[in-house]
Amino acid sequence: MPSFELLDLEGHPHFSPDYLGKILLTYIWSARCPVCQRADEVLFSRKREWPREVVVLAIASNADESQEEIQNEARAREIETVLLDPGARIAELYGADLTPFFFLSDPKGILRYRGALDDLTFRQRVPHINYVDRAIAAVLEGKRPDPSETPGYGCTLVRFASGS
Repeated sequence: MPSFELLDLEGHPHFSPDYLGKILLTYIWSARCPVCQRADEVLFSRKREWPREVVVLAIASNADESQEEIQNEARAREIETVLLDPGARIAELYGADLTPFFFLSDPKGILRYRGALDDLTFRQRVPHINYVDRAIAAVLEGKRPDPSETPGYGCTLVRFASGS
């Protein structure tokens, strides 16, 4: 998985290599996307059941969201760590065009899953399969997730702020 160096909302740096030895779930996140808000609710209800070796980092990449808006929404959703991705460099590096879009790496830093949280779509309004949960369970068991990639579902990533 490509490495990154990003600052959190308090200005503390986070380096992806520092998470080697952990299962790292990163996702391209938005303060405005309703699909992302639903994903946060699902994700953090599940997170309580995952062992401590699973680390979750949200990456705010939308160019039209201010740091204040991101901070307020992260606080309201009780998200522990939001990293700022100015210019959507990491979203671009990871090939993400939507929010939310998930990436799961194993303890060696190898990308094991990329895609949607679950099988929710415009036509299927109630999800039946939580892909992220399945991928984490597989990695915890030392197995490869199946599927290892799914199409994303969510809001288009905003790459340019209004007036740019």
